[in-house]
Formats: sequence, structure tokens, C-alpha cells
Amino acid sequence: MKKSFLLIAVFLCLATLTRAQTADEPAVDYCKQISRDTDAAAGKHTYESPFDKMIIKSVVTSAGQTITINFNTHQMELSEEAGLYIKFTDGKALRFFGQKIDHKYENSVTGYNYETTLIVSPEKLEYFKTKKVAIFQIANIDVEVNDDTATQFQAYANCIANLK
Repeated sequence: MKKSFLLIAVFLCLATLTRAQTADEPAVDYCKQISRDTDAAAGKHTYESPFDKMIIKSVVTSAGQTITINFNTHQMELSEEAGLYIKFTDGKALRFFGQKIDHKYENSVTGYNYETTLIVSPEKLEYFKTKKVAIFQIANIDVEVNDDTATQFQAYANCIANLK
């Protein structure tokens, strides 16, 4: 009897603790953070995630939807511009060997800015909607993505994919 009572008491304490921790954290609606722009003359709607190391953008016209992801980072030295590599937390990876990488010198504090824009097919978009990015490599520079940023980006990908 004592064991049952003790087990029930422990269970109730854990349930209360779990509820208290999650009740204080409001759910974030990442879709509300997506910027929206309409160009009525061109018949175009543009949706874009907030700026970070990775930005996802959707342009919707009468011809359809084009989704792009912009990857960028900074480095002090000039680096070789050798494609784009994306690794997800589950170990899956995407490689884009011929991906054009742009670079420009910013200043002595920032160094060089490296940037590339990837046009994402519906098949490749599924990776970003269902997996978290762990690291991407641009111009042979490894850019680690922390879990919070990866979670946000995955949510943005899901939001933008559903905007038409």
C-alpha cells in the first residue's frame, strides 16, 4: 500500500512539474513572422522568413510558386567557392556541387560575406519541412546551426510551403 501511494505521489508531482514548465511557454506562431509583399501590377506575392544564416522565400505568380533558400556566412579570409553542402540532424545530406557562391569584402571587422541562393524543388523542400539543418557548408566554410535556429527554419519552411 505504501509503495502504491508513493508511486502515485511521485507521478502526480512529475505531472504537475511538466504542466508548470509548459504552461509558462507560449506557443510561437512562426507563420506570423513571415513578411508578405504583394505587387499587384506584376501579379506577384512574395513571402520571406526573417533574416538569419538561412532565409527561405516564396514568390507566387500565375505561373506557380518558386521557393528559394539563401545561405550566408562571414569569414575573415578569402575562401574557395566550392558548392553547397547541407547536413541534417538525422544524418541525411544534400550536395550541390555546381552551386554558384558569391562573395564580397565587407570590412576589416566582418571580413568576407559568402552567399548563395538555392532554388528548391518540391522534393528537396520536403527535407527542409521534415528535418532540421545541423550544418551547412558554403565555400568550404562550415556553418553550424543551433537547435533553436533549426527549429525556426523548419517551421518557416512549413509555413511558406503552404502559402499560395
